[in-house]
Amino acid sequence: MDRERFEKSPFALAENGNAQPKMSDYIVSGGLRYVAPYHFDFVAHCKKRQRGPNILELFLSEFPQRSREYYEAAVSEGRLRVVGLPLDKQRHTPVKEGDQMRHFVHRHEPPVMDVPIDVLISTDEVVVVNKPPSMPVHHAGQYRKNTVIGMLAAMYGITDVKPIHRLDKPVSGLLLMAKNARTADRFRSQIESHEVKKVYVARVLGAFPTDEFEVDAPLLWDAKAHHTTVAPVTQGGKESRTRFKRLSLSEDGLTSVVECQPLTGRTHQIRVHLQHAGHPIANDVKYGGRLDLAEASFSPGMFLPAGAVEGKVERVSAQEEAPQSNSILEEKGSQGGAAQSPLASQPVVEIEWDSKDPSGRMKGAGMPQWCPHCPRVAPEGWDVADLMPIWLHAVRYSGDGWEYECPLPMWSQSDFCAPCKSLGDQSESGKPQQTLRKVAEKDADEVDCPVDAKRLRAS
Repeated sequence: MDRERFEKSPFALAENGNAQPKMSDYIVSGGLRYVAPYHFDFVAHCKKRQRGPNILELFLSEFPQRSREYYEAAVSEGRLRVVGLPLDKQRHTPVKEGDQMRHFVHRHEPPVMDVPIDVLISTDEVVVVNKPPSMPVHHAGQYRKNTVIGMLAAMYGITDVKPIHRLDKPVSGLLLMAKNARTADRFRSQIESHEVKKVYVARVLGAFPTDEFEVDAPLLWDAKAHHTTVAPVTQGGKESRTRFKRLSLSEDGLTSVVECQPLTGRTHQIRVHLQHAGHPIANDVKYGGRLDLAEASFSPGMFLPAGAVEGKVERVSAQEEAPQSNSILEEKGSQGGAAQSPLASQPVVEIEWDSKDPSGRMKGAGMPQWCPHCPRVAPEGWDVADLMPIWLHAVRYSGDGWEYECPLPMWSQSDFCAPCKSLGDQSESGKPQQTLRKVAEKDADEVDCPVDAKRLRAS
């Protein structure tokens, strides 16, 4: 595709996938950080298991969140296409293994809590940060700019960092990142060989035992359900051990702060082992926590900007910097295009906020009619439940000759009392009532994990 044809095509709006986020890409309001929607050209290659159907049927099968009508229009207009295939052949040609597919979209990212990312240490080899809750570490799903890595680039100009370990989106605390592959491999090797001591703190339900003990319970991760359960090794469970020690008991006796030392590294290990011990993280609804505490941890009332009135239009400054220049999009598929979003051409964006709908509503020109998200700022289907943090915080990582530590959060203080009246407000099954629709749907197949005394070993 030559330069003139490219500049006249709608794909010229696509933001370069390699471009680093800027602070002007973000809109902060009501305690949340939004991303100004932008055009983006997703690139994928057909896998062996996906070959056979045409691109329309393939995307309907792989990404059923969008309707057939949307995909039909996207193929007809060339927004969804197999690279190198004529437009009139797209709906009649089976996709082959290795074919490059592109999907031109108006990208809307979910908001995250507007909590700053504190850089604790930055050397030639590592960056150590205090990760806020509700924010993913790296690009995943709908998240690209609203991530720890994206915000480090925008706020501090720190780029090309490699996470050494993972922290779940709702978890906060110490996050180690390497500035080069050699350092990343060295740290990861120590973690995988269990040479690194990891310490977390959690606030859990009930009066936790005063004696230090260890939970030894194999865990089974279900990737499809995104859920971990206790399961014997004979059924696929993997060895998992966590040591616990009570640090404090709240004045009302309803919650305890616990030090957690995972001795293995399974997904959601601390969360499930605490549930297994009969003391789930107090606001972790996914694994036995209480809904009222989850809601109190992040009240929807904070979504409105200070002094805002429902229905009032708020004018928010956006995109003050000139768009970056990027490479030309070639027919064979190199990433490129001018880093220009529909909001970038406007000095001021008008957004209407409503306490009943924190998604925000954009007003003005620049919104493509085919976008299923517009005029919302947040993506279609986004739910407040996606923001819910949990009271689990990474405090310290240490190894041979090194140690990094993170400040403790307010909820971990001994004089902090969780905003709940009693532990008696449970459902008949003994589990917290889950009225948050999205949380309930995600955990529909969750079962209780009762304490097995044989798996609790005093240390």
